[in-house]
Amino acid sequence: MEQNDHRPIKRDHYVSFHTTKALHLGTYETAIENMLRRMHDEHDGGSQFYLYRVAIQLQPGRINPGYRDENHDEAAQLSISDLDSDDLDAVRYLNVHEGTGVLSLAIRPETIDAVQRIAIPSHDLALPLIPHLLDRDFKDLAQAKSEMEAAQAKVESIPHARRKMMYFGVYDDPGGLAKKAGDLEHRYIDLWNQLECRLAENYLPGVSPSIQRDFNQAMASWKSANPTVDPEGFASRYRSMAALLERSGDVIGQVSRQPWRDLRAS
Repeated sequence: MEQNDHRPIKRDHYVSFHTTKALHLGTYETAIENMLRRMHDEHDGGSQFYLYRVAIQLQPGRINPGYRDENHDEAAQLSISDLDSDDLDAVRYLNVHEGTGVLSLAIRPETIDAVQRIAIPSHDLALPLIPHLLDRDFKDLAQAKSEMEAAQAKVESIPHARRKMMYFGVYDDPGGLAKKAGDLEHRYIDLWNQLECRLAENYLPGVSPSIQRDFNQAMASWKSANPTVDPEGFASRYRSMAALLERSGDVIGQVSRQPWRDLRAS
């Protein structure tokens, strides 16, 4: 009889596995999509990201001929030992996670000669403010927040879990206070969603609906990581981040003007 081994992974093995992975390089588009995925899926909404331009040096014969198709041959988890076993410094592969359909590289870190870097977003490249576009949204959100907080203050002594049960009618709700507080909270959330949709319509007109969705999910994660941000501050951040998609040429140009940091010397 086969017996499954459910012993936990040893810490040293886990650390070794994740610190000996090959380094992955891709196109500008894959870098931005990777950032959006990490913000939403990996709780990195509040993290500071950087965009790198990388110069690498590869000897002839030290990169795989052709490319691996990640649909059939795992590449995202390649380790340095995998490169050792194939006597390679780099592996080309077809990316199926970000920038679907383009080639990326898994490399040894020491093949990098130099890098250029900027912090993103770059506020210098923020998309211009559209006057009065969001005035009504800001006003409605401010009023909805005030009404929600006033209603919540009347039921703040009731534990949140019980309040939810009262909202759904499981427990009695004298005076309908929990129901009113819940309705106002949902209205406030709906108004935030409307603001995000309006921002996407006006600041990401050249972006596909699927990427708009990913972008808004990432921005919602940023908002969750910065709970004190107001709608105006959120919209300002949105315009700066949207430039990564709508002004990609300008962003790349800004990176290319940065001084090179020589990694071989260090």
